Amino acid sequence: ARAGGGGGGGGGDDLLSRIAEDIAEKLPGDFDLEAAKALYPVDYLESMNTVLVQELIRFNRLTAIIRKSLASLKKASTGTSTIATHGASSSISPKGLLRRVGGERDDGLTTLF
Repeated sequence: ARAGGGGGGGGGDDLLSRIAEDIAEKLPGDFDLEAAKALYPVDYLESMNTVLVQELIRFNRLTAIIRKSLASLKKASTGTSTIATHGASSSISPKGLLRRVGGERDDGLTTLF
């Protein structure tokens, strides 16, 4: 029987850092809002252009937050920072973010939670 838990023996921190790095590399760059506004001018008669630009702004903000979170996660996995839980004064260990899913199965997946 296999018990759940992190990768064991410090390997979890390295795995966490590699996962964060992999996700960061796959994130697209920010959209060029000025180019989008030039191609799709925000105009009263073109309401979809307005929606498009608004969604591009939201997407850029979201990816910026994800990049910042991944950078914090990588710092925490190397021990140079801690990750504070929202609304709490305590912080959590990066090892606590890795959990083995699948229990007894051989095809258990490592996920971030």
